[in-house]
Order: sequence, then structure tokens, then C-alpha cells
Amino acid sequence: MPPDQTDPVPMIAAAAARHLVQVLQARSAPGIIGLSHGRTIAAMVAQLPEMRIGQLRFVSLLGELTFGHAAYPHAVMHQIAQRLGAQAFPLPTALYASTPEEAADLLRQPMLRRVAEMALQAEVWVVGIGRGAPENQLHQFGMIGTEDLAEIVGLGAACEILGRFFDAEGRELPSALAARTLAPAAPDFLRRRVIGLAGGTDKVVALHAALAGHLLQDLVTDSRTAVALLDEEEQAEFAALLR
Repeated sequence: MPPDQTDPVPMIAAAAARHLVQVLQARSAPGIIGLSHGRTIAAMVAQLPEMRIGQLRFVSLLGELTFGHAAYPHAVMHQIAQRLGAQAFPLPTALYASTPEEAADLLRQPMLRRVAEMALQAEVWVVGIGRGAPENQLHQFGMIGTEDLAEIVGLGAACEILGRFFDAEGRELPSALAARTLAPAAPDFLRRRVIGLAGGTDKVVALHAALAGHLLQDLVTDSRTAVALLDEEEQAEFAALLR
């Protein structure tokens, strides 16, 4: 994050929690919600009020185990289940397998297959949005190696969602890592409502890519980032409204 900016995560988390409550209270409320992990998702969950919603299930959208942060995603799933009186289904495996064959073998295991199938049944996904750069959280958490990240950056990565990397037009990069990713495939993004959470002007490139590829239907961000996402004409119109 640029040093001259305050951390937008607390504000985004509070807004995202309110938005999720509205989704859950709507007449056509979803029965299954897919959840990614990361700092903004964890902050959103901490902001949720205690509610009791019958038959609600939360399912992890991607493999969660890491070397240094193994308990972190599981804690988030447990917390959201407690706050909303819901069931939670984590995906207890690594985000990236060693080979495509290993990824296929893992998803044939009954427990993992059940969770992966439930993720595709979810009507709504709530996801964080990462940068296609060395500062990506997955690299910082040890979930993606330096060599894999260097390959992806070299291919022109602009955005990361659910461990999958996309170019500036929102198209998934055909990398070796993509075939080893234990998360829903890129076409699955288009089959449900995807709520993205991200902010800070260092995320503008990533957000442009996600929006260009129609990977998101809802975006929860901060006002500074929202303005930065506008083109020059739109920014001028916005500035005129504030006068």
C-alpha cells in the first residue's frame, strides 16, 4: 500500500459485512455462500453481527493449508459459522498441488470432492482480490513459490482471485500453476453472483482486470479506489458534482 494512504481494509470490511447481511436477509437469499480467505475477508467476518439464519452453509472456495498460516483460514470459517449460526465446510488441502495429476487425485477424495462440489453449488461467492505482483498475499503466506510467481508476472499477471491469475483483460493466464490450482475454474466465476472485496490505489490495476473480465458482479471498495477506477471523463464529472 502506498505510504501516504491509510489502510482501507477496516472501512471495506465494515461495508462488506453490511452488504452480506443485506444479501442474507433478501427474499431470494442464498442457501450456500462460497468464501475465499485473506485479510479483508477475515476483517469482514469480524464485523458481522450475531444472527441466526436457518439452513445456511458457508464453503471454502480454495485449498487452505499453508506452512505458516495453517489455522488462519480455518479460524475464519469457524468464526463465521458461530456468528451466523451456519454450517462451515473448509477445504483442508493446499491451494496448489505439486502436479496436475496430484490435483486430480486430491479432488477424487470423497471429503474434498464433496466440498469442491458444494463450492460450485453456491449461489454467491465472496472473494478477495490480489495483485499480480510479488506483493501478492499468497506469496507472503508461502502458498505460492517465487519461481511460480515469477512465471506468472512474466506472463503479464494483473489480478489474482481464488489463487488464479488473470491478465489485464480478465483472462486467466495459461500457466503451469493454473493446472495445479485447487479452486473453481475461471468459467465458474460467470455462473453466480461474485462479491469482490479490495481497496487501495495499489489494487486499481487488479480491479480493472477483474471488472474487464466480468469476474465480479458486486465490488466493495473505498471511495478513493472507486474514483481511481473511473476514466478521466468520469473523474471530471465526479469532481464537478463535489463543487
